[in-house]
Amino acid sequence: MRDLFKILMFSIVAMLCACGSKDKFEIEGTLAGGETQSLRFIYYGDGAVKVIPGAARDGKFRVEGVSAEPAIVDILANDGRVIGRVFAANGDRITCNLNRTAPWEIEVEGTDENVRWSGFIRDNAGAYSKADTAAVNSAIASYIKSHPDDVVSTLLLVTGYDCHEDPTSATHLLEAINPEVRPMSLAGPLVTMLSGVSSRPDSIGAFRYYYNADTLRLFDRRKAQVSLISFTAAADGAGRADSILRMLRSSRKDFSKGKLQILDLGLSTDSFTWRRSTRPDSAVWQQGWLPGSVATKGLENAAVGRLPWFVVSDSSGLILYRGSSASAARSAIDNILR
Repeated sequence: MRDLFKILMFSIVAMLCACGSKDKFEIEGTLAGGETQSLRFIYYGDGAVKVIPGAARDGKFRVEGVSAEPAIVDILANDGRVIGRVFAANGDRITCNLNRTAPWEIEVEGTDENVRWSGFIRDNAGAYSKADTAAVNSAIASYIKSHPDDVVSTLLLVTGYDCHEDPTSATHLLEAINPEVRPMSLAGPLVTMLSGVSSRPDSIGAFRYYYNADTLRLFDRRKAQVSLISFTAAADGAGRADSILRMLRSSRKDFSKGKLQILDLGLSTDSFTWRRSTRPDSAVWQQGWLPGSVATKGLENAAVGRLPWFVVSDSSGLILYRGSSASAARSAIDNILR
């Protein structure tokens, strides 16, 4: 009788645990070398950017998150670099092995999608390790053409394909993926960016960006009469011409912060690269890095098509200029403030 009672209690506990797991996802894993350091897990779930603080102790970590729809979870080291990504939704239990100095060695289990995604990255470690954009783009394009019905094609296009390299090819690849495996929750911002149109083409919304390795800030267009958002920091430092920096400096000098707020956003793959490319600027304006790159929610209407790229808006969010000319962006500012 006592044994029967124990069995019943064990079954009840097991069922309760199973039910609880349907309301969350779990990620656990290891860091190569048994490192101990803080980590952050960033994802867009249920309509908001979410940041989960975590830590690896003796190389082991475990966190829980909540997202009714499958979401891309970026895993960041304490220096802000993305060292891995997983695909998770409520009910998933994901395990991963990460290498902070060689993120292309990632191994992920728990769902078939994660196994295929991480397997692709390992299979193309040579291109990833050399930051060979052309080779990575080519490998992703080949995968998408061979697997149009696989959500991993969407994951690769959104997170790994350099759309600035060839936006036309990126558009064709996006259209080649079965709509059933490219939900708007994953591909929506990329769709808008590539098409350059949206339901509200003349306004820019609120969005979050990294101010430093530990702090997320909310862009608030109401802080000034006019806002200038520049997209100029690519992974290789492209778009940081002296003429652009001179425009940013002169704009900051000519107008008070109450009249003009300036936000210079990095589109590098990690904050370490962003900081390295912006360190020589001696900036007196706000600089930041986007955890979701051009796919960041709220920036769809920026329609970033190339670098450099500038968006000028008023305090209501109305876009006054959107394009690649620094002088035209400055003219739009002058037309309002002078």
